[in-house]
Amino acid sequence: MKNLDINTFDNIEDIPLGSSEQDPYDFFTLSDRNVMNSDMKKNIVQWNSRYSYNQLKNKDSLIMFLVEIFRSLFVSNCIDKNIDNVLLSIEEMFIDHYYNPQHSRLKYLIDDVGIFFTKLPITKAFHTYNKKYRITKRLYAPPTFNEVRHILNLAQVDKK
Repeated sequence: MKNLDINTFDNIEDIPLGSSEQDPYDFFTLSDRNVMNSDMKKNIVQWNSRYSYNQLKNKDSLIMFLVEIFRSLFVSNCIDKNIDNVLLSIEEMFIDHYYNPQHSRLKYLIDDVGIFFTKLPITKAFHTYNKKYRITKRLYAPPTFNEVRHILNLAQVDKK
């Protein structure tokens, strides 16, 4: 058997870096060909990734719960037939949580849901959003996280 000559390193700092590696922040250029220093690049990257989609997605379990409900309706190909019944059930859960936030069914399903300060007429908001964007007429694209967020925003500002 041959002995393999494999280098082992105790610390990550001991590993020699090849010339093929480059600065991860080296993709910014200015339109007038000015040079940006590394600190400016790092600040821009940190600012852009402060509120990314994945962070919002991981933090808001109520919206993800609604996305999963809409996705299951979409996959079963009955979103346009059963959407009113589902939205009324969701609205009843929201009203129940509005009056009793500690022991509501919504709190049981989503343990980190907060307190609602207004009633959310999600049925009316969904139909308003659907008139413009035709969610129920789509064939291959279920409602996304941002669309459900927009529907909840409409429900929050809507007067019943």
